[in-house]
Amino acid sequence: MKYLLLLFTWLSCYTSSFGQTIETDRPNQTNSAKVVPHKSLQLETGLLYENFENPYFTNKQNFTLPTVSVRYGILSWLELRALSDLNIFDDGVIPVMANTTFQFGTKIQLYNRPKSKTKLAVLTQVQFPENGDFASLTNYNFVYQLLASHSFSKSVGVSSNVGWNFYLESDEASLTYTFAVGVKLGKKTTLLLEPYGEYYNYSLSMLNFNAGIAYLISNQLQIDLYVGREFYEVKNFVGAGISWLFLPRKEISL
Repeated sequence: MKYLLLLFTWLSCYTSSFGQTIETDRPNQTNSAKVVPHKSLQLETGLLYENFENPYFTNKQNFTLPTVSVRYGILSWLELRALSDLNIFDDGVIPVMANTTFQFGTKIQLYNRPKSKTKLAVLTQVQFPENGDFASLTNYNFVYQLLASHSFSKSVGVSSNVGWNFYLESDEASLTYTFAVGVKLGKKTTLLLEPYGEYYNYSLSMLNFNAGIAYLISNQLQIDLYVGREFYEVKNFVGAGISWLFLPRKEISL
């Protein structure tokens, strides 16, 4: 309990007295092309349920309870980020299994002029071994992505990611792509449609699709809901989450 009190005391040092509006990596697969504001902390968390239909896959359903992303603007053009998932697998035969994944990385702002409708950034992340064998470099996976977004108007915008994943243990790699279209429905609600996929080991193409909706409770607080289907593994999924931006308190001038 005392650790929770310390956490909330620390978060209370942040306030929404600034005018920035939250921009998240949720609820779709496309990561935002904008870093979080300088000295600001952003928490993004959610739940995910996956139901498999492919008879050749052993897992019948998966739960991610929860997924947590912590993003901090260490500089005006650089954010540090940490992601963690608790995955629960259920194949209907053996007892339920669970594992935790952890990733750490950075997002670097390449282009974001005040009046420009286009933003560019690059993201790099390393996924740590699930088995706890941190000494062997072959147990790490690496993610590199180029992030881009463009606003056509105040109501319509597009975002896209092109990435390269490298898996040291299997010495395999994959190319990834996402393309998200966002349409504002009023001042607080955004509808998102997104095809995305992966070209695994340069030989197998995977196409997937999801749709989501995000609602701004305030400029610094957002909730979301999304559904989708992955055609290669033949599974449906549904998820929901919440994101919270903590801005630094204004300095008091005498």
